[in-house]
Amino acid sequence: FYHLIKMKEEIEIITKIGHATGFVAPNNHKELINYIEQNLGRTGVLSECAKFNEIGVLCDLFINENHQGKGLGKELLSDFIFTAKRKGARVVILLLDTAQEQRDNFVLSKFYLAQGFVFMENKNWMIKY
Repeated sequence: FYHLIKMKEEIEIITKIGHATGFVAPNNHKELINYIEQNLGRTGVLSECAKFNEIGVLCDLFINENHQGKGLGKELLSDFIFTAKRKGARVVILLLDTAQEQRDNFVLSKFYLAQGFVFMENKNWMIKY
């Protein structure tokens, strides 16, 4: 849904090994609220986001195949979180894309849990405080 929301506070970290993209949005940003409601209905995701003025949203984290398994995804994610917080985000959320194919034995949710994210009420969404 990244392409649906045009923000001044876009975050694009692009390196030779991969990229992290997303944005920082106010908790009342119309397109963000519409997207959450359309995909999840009125859930705890909205009420949780309402607690914070600015929210970082990670839309895509990608590491080139020949660089995977070296801890570089952790570094790129850390850079994204640092940038989002520098732009005013109090939390970072993400929609867990379990349909996307992953490397052998790689469990996407375990990766984010190990980086301090927790599941929200709807298990497709994760948040890091």
